Amino acid sequence: MYRPIRSPNHCARHPNIADNIRHRIRHLVGGHGNDNIKIPVGNMASKWIVTTGKADIFIGYQHYKKRIEQEQGLSVIDIPADFNVTAIYTMSLLNKSANAFMAYLTQPVAENIFLAHGFMGLTTQIFDKNKN
Repeated sequence: MYRPIRSPNHCARHPNIADNIRHRIRHLVGGHGNDNIKIPVGNMASKWIVTTGKADIFIGYQHYKKRIEQEQGLSVIDIPADFNVTAIYTMSLLNKSANAFMAYLTQPVAENIFLAHGFMGLTTQIFDKNKN
């Protein structure tokens, strides 16, 4: 789920900023379309894309931040909440054999792993098919 680029104060100063950015964005990795590029094996995508001039900036997931901060020549800037997006993931079970794995992912030990890698805590809602 993505929130549109919108901030009352910023939009008043730059009313066409969202359209301007939207027309210049390229999905280089992890996206869809013909703009995807192949990152050479052993290279970190963000560093390679910026240092080779493929892009001026690389916008990535928060969990990537710790790794990027360790790289020479790269700077990390947090995107202000008013302009940021929240990625929402879901978990689906295809068969009962996945129950044990799902149960593990909903335990505190797994949540600590998510948190240690820059993800938000995991909230799980399990719906019984017979009740819906």
